[in-house]
Amino acid sequence: MTNNLLLIEDDFTLGDVIKSYLSSLGYRVIWAQNATTAFKLFNTEEIAICLVDIGLPDRDGFDVVKDMKLVNKSVPILFLTSRNQIDDKIKAYEIGADDYLCKPFEMKELELRISALKKRFGLSAEESGSNVLCNIGSIQFNPLLRRLKTKEGQVKLSHIDCELLKLLYLNRNKYIQNEIILKAIWGNNDKATYKRLSVYINRLRNLLKNSGNVHIDNVYGLGYKLQIDLETPNY
Repeated sequence: MTNNLLLIEDDFTLGDVIKSYLSSLGYRVIWAQNATTAFKLFNTEEIAICLVDIGLPDRDGFDVVKDMKLVNKSVPILFLTSRNQIDDKIKAYEIGADDYLCKPFEMKELELRISALKKRFGLSAEESGSNVLCNIGSIQFNPLLRRLKTKEGQVKLSHIDCELLKLLYLNRNKYIQNEIILKAIWGNNDKATYKRLSVYINRLRNLLKNSGNVHIDNVYGLGYKLQIDLETPNY
């Protein structure tokens, strides 16, 4: 996971250069050329760092980062942009950017900026491995293997079950708006998708029911919340 970089860049020539260079360094570069694709990838891939252009064809890069931060605020954001005005830089940092690199730039500088973010956020292989397992009350959740471990045994999760539980867990003990969940998991928020969300929530509730200190709440207008009263497994 620590080598997965999400590159959001609509300029094909520049995107190809960045991807080729960083790939040669051992990174896995996941490249999106618009905001819609980028947001879906952000929620379906294990991303270490996001490299974000501001001027995207379908949405402003600032707005994309705002949505990303609602889903998972722990992923570092590095803006790559031709906007060099101080107001743009201030706005970027106000919404949660961790670094800001103006175009044109040398690939070596980009490499050093990424390395600095990895060090700052402890994104080493050892750190990544230690964070694979999540304790949800008395249940152990492994998002990489899509597996739940309970007193009764192990359960293999579907892709959607796993992504939904991961999203709830990352935002545990606070409500996530339905619209954010729907966009993060399915990419849209139409009526049919609302019904699908209800089905998957009920399925997760059934999987978690044997942990008495864990439950999924929902309140109209607020959304869903994974409430965890105890995060240490007792088996």
